[in-house]
Amino acid sequence: MKKLLLLLALVLSCGLASFAETVTDILTASIFGVTGTGQYNDYSWTSKETGVKYAGQFAQDKNNALQLRSKNSNSGIVITENTNGYKIVSIKCTVSSGSKTWNVYADETAYTSASQLYAIAANGNKIKGTSIGSNNASATIEFTGENADKFEFAGIRSQSGALYLTSVEITYETGAGNVKDPAGLVYAETEFTVEVGKEFTAP
Repeated sequence: MKKLLLLLALVLSCGLASFAETVTDILTASIFGVTGTGQYNDYSWTSKETGVKYAGQFAQDKNNALQLRSKNSNSGIVITENTNGYKIVSIKCTVSSGSKTWNVYADETAYTSASQLYAIAANGNKIKGTSIGSNNASATIEFTGENADKFEFAGIRSQSGALYLTSVEITYETGAGNVKDPAGLVYAETEFTVEVGKEFTAP
């Protein structure tokens, strides 16, 4: 009987396939409609693909890269709306030039401005969210371990000085990760007799 139950469990697990769907927003200076060079302004953009809204303060350099700074403690990019509740899987920053460190923070509630990515002692403000990681080159920071399937909101800032990014790619899981669909396997119909109390051997 135990062998029969084990066989049935194996068949069921083989007949179902698990998959996780992801979607990626790619943020660039042109996406935000930045014009000119070196002029820091507030920008926002809502992705038609994910419904996520991004906002922040930054400029554009002569190479059309996003230009973030730490001066004034208000420059960066944050997620202010995530209407579909998509969970962040990873954030990839492609550095245009230089080797300034970029920081990633994440929280379970929305950011309102990039200034929340800074600790301002004079105002008693602390950095909003959890530090996920940092790097001083082009890299991808994965939301793994205790940070996996947890955060819908995040922010990117320069740790110190001017930071130049060609793009920021944020990948989300769309919520299909727990969905199981038939794997398309076909099994031939088989009849057999099982006698209670006797060992069963699969045909």
